[in-house]
Amino acid sequence: MAKNTVGGMGVAPGASLKGFNLIASAQTLTQFIDSLGASMASPQSNDVFIFNQSFGITTFAPITVNPLEESQYLAGVTTLRGGKGALYVKAAGNGFEVGCAFSGVSCDNANFDPTNTLPYQIVVGAVAASGIKANYSSAGSAIWVSAPGGEFGQNTSVSANTGLASSLRW
Repeated sequence: MAKNTVGGMGVAPGASLKGFNLIASAQTLTQFIDSLGASMASPQSNDVFIFNQSFGITTFAPITVNPLEESQYLAGVTTLRGGKGALYVKAAGNGFEVGCAFSGVSCDNANFDPTNTLPYQIVVGAVAASGIKANYSSAGSAIWVSAPGGEFGQNTSVSANTGLASSLRW
């Protein structure tokens, strides 16, 4: 609902959602490219304005970006949305505590996911309810912005009800 009866309105009250379930598919390169705006058939993706990419990889070895993927990202930011370009918002990663013996230091880096280093992505880190980095959120110079991403706990500045269980996720 766009209006909340107290004068507020959401960020995108007229927005609609469209999902592409790549996990339930054969996960071919063609299906992935189609989910990024290359498809004019069913499911159509060339009419999407903002692509939310809540996925990533964990790797400790250098890998390169597939040239077809990079070409689609470039095409998306230049030709979709009537030539104004679509936006690609991508999770930085969930690997901060993966594979590292050093306390408080990550051996994973958002830059290890090669698509995070493309200039066509808005890479987002996760912030916990406490206002600090979520314990799982990958770090790295590819991150443009951080936003609430979930964590165990409660932000009492948002919810005055301190009697809730501390294991809530938001």
